[in-house]
Amino acid sequence: MNTSEVPDTITCVECGGTAHRVSYPPPDEGFLPGDIVVFACEDCNHRMDLVWEGTADDDQ
Repeated sequence: MNTSEVPDTITCVECGGTAHRVSYPPPDEGFLPGDIVVFACEDCNHRMDLVWEGTADDDQ
């Protein structure tokens, strides 16, 4: 799996600021569907733990 599919930043659900990914992909595997990916907002410091569901390509 290509780890570039997991974004480096997302929009914070609390304040609308920019949240950066603080999780690193497992070596030699990348992120797999079901993995927890953690983001932290640079504006409000809100932490978001999200479950990576993968992409449509992962189903093939």
